[in-house]
Amino acid sequence: MILIYKNLYDDDGNEVPSRKILFVAAEDDGTITSSTSSHSLAVNRTGFVYVVDENVLNNIDKFEVINGNLQLRKGEVLEEVVKTEKELQREALLKQLAELDSQPSE
Repeated sequence: MILIYKNLYDDDGNEVPSRKILFVAAEDDGTITSSTSSHSLAVNRTGFVYVVDENVLNNIDKFEVINGNLQLRKGEVLEEVVKTEKELQREALLKQLAELDSQPSE
């Protein structure tokens, strides 16, 4: 299942490190012709913007845009990216830092 989020943050207002803003340009038949992703984007052309997990970004060649919706092409399988222990630790630390930053100063 592909999750499209409203923003980069969880319900508590903390940034989710694995979420990115994705901009795609697509042909009329849904074929994605280009894509760009980051935590913040500025674009100067027509396309579509989504907030997705990194897993979608790593499989972007398997997607198409139909009626403005980002969806997996028929017959494609979304492959889960296996993260290293270092990547998992980094994400956990970034989450802790975001939570700390969101707390009021004493």
